[in-house]
This record gives sequence, structure tokens and C-alpha cells, in this order.
Amino acid sequence: FGLLGHLCEVTKASGISALIDMEKIPLFKRTRELSIKYPNGGMKRNASFFGKHVKFENNTQENINILFDPQTSGGLMIFVDENDADNLLTELHKEGVIEAQIIGETEELKDHLIKVLG
Repeated sequence: FGLLGHLCEVTKASGISALIDMEKIPLFKRTRELSIKYPNGGMKRNASFFGKHVKFENNTQENINILFDPQTSGGLMIFVDENDADNLLTELHKEGVIEAQIIGETEELKDHLIKVLG
């Protein structure tokens, strides 16, 4: 489902919305370039199916392709109380998970399940 597809499933089931900061999502060096050069059918299907639940602040094709790409690991998202987030991030970094980032937060249910900032 890509990162946004997985996040849509979680937010819908939980009755909440989420804010995601595009600038905080760790990407490989050429991700932006390659997402445009080599789009895939999964990106398009995921965007078509889940897109109605997502509001983009910066609605670029790169952002859409990256966040709906089925090769992204939505299953690697962790939801934790904001009071514990920094401690968890520190522990993950100590254990070698150096790309771990806080990429967003949850909030009360809005008219969209996800808002992508940046």
C-alpha cells in the first residue's frame, strides 16, 4: 500500500487523522529522481484508492509517487505516545537504526485521514 496506504488503514481503524512532514521522511539519495523516471502501476493504484483520504500541502508528482509507492515500508511505522517518542528514537539510534525519524503525529479525526506537509 505504500507508506500512505498503510497509514490510511491505521488512521481509519483508529478513528484519528495524521500529519506527516515530507521533509522528515528519510529517502535514499536518488529517490525523488527515480520516482518520476520509473513510476509503477502500484503507485497509481494506491494513489487512486487511498488518495481521497489524503490532503497534500505540496501536491507534487514526486511526493505522490514516493508516498504511494508499494516498495516503501509502511509496516515499519511505529506509533508511540509523544512523551516516549524521543527516548524511543534515541534507543533505536543506539541500536543502529540510524535512519529512524519522527515523521509526523496523530490528531483528532479531521475531514481527511492524512495531511502531508512540505
